[in-house]
Amino acid sequence: MDDLFKTLATHVDEGVFVIRDRRFIFCNEAFARILGRHTDEVVGAEFTEVIAPEDLDMVADRYRRRWAGEQVPPEYEFRLLERDGETRVPVRLWVTLGDYEAAPATLGVVRPAWR
Repeated sequence: MDDLFKTLATHVDEGVFVIRDRRFIFCNEAFARILGRHTDEVVGAEFTEVIAPEDLDMVADRYRRRWAGEQVPPEYEFRLLERDGETRVPVRLWVTLGDYEAAPATLGVVRPAWR
């Protein structure tokens, strides 16, 4: 199933990512482009590194609460940071918990909020 997921994620225009232990373990090219980066710059980074400071508390709190089993919105808007650390990209996120490579992970899809 993971191969099917990767194949699908590679061929969609939306940004797709997988997080485990607060770090990106997978992202497609579309997600990296939203950040103005390459995939190898994203994979391994902590997700908090790409969230605009003004949205970080909200996003991190929802991440923590989701993993604690609380009900939190699976879809919301916030701002990502491009490579320069200054440029904000408003995005719409859909996120859930699931399994990836036989272990629990956060699975997400983002698209620029203006699309």
